[in-house]
Amino acid sequence: MAVERQFKVSLVLKVCFEAKNDSQCILSLDVLKDTLLPKSICDWVADFSTPNFDINQWFTTESINPNAVLNLVDREKLLNKLGISSYLSVNPCSFSSEMFSPANSQGWKNGKCILTIILTIFIKT
Repeated sequence: MAVERQFKVSLVLKVCFEAKNDSQCILSLDVLKDTLLPKSICDWVADFSTPNFDINQWFTTESINPNAVLNLVDREKLLNKLGISSYLSVNPCSFSSEMFSPANSQGWKNGKCILTIILTIFIKT
């Protein structure tokens, strides 16, 4: 399975007064049921997600010629193996956009994380 930038959360609120088990609680309410909540990806200094990865060993395991250009299927396998596929956008970057400019001498833009998290609110009917 590809790396996901989400947590799957279930949360039940129960009100129990001296109950011996959950069936004696006076209230049991599902607050969240298998709800996907986004993970923030602001920690850019985290270790590499696949330590000790050996690209040559991966080529051998997958029976891929290391001198060939990867096809789309093998490219996806490699990105998933490295745990980075979910960080790549379908649309290519524009380095002149506000997100990447101005950059320092190493090509990095230092500053606050600009990730915006939008949560969907579900109303129980």
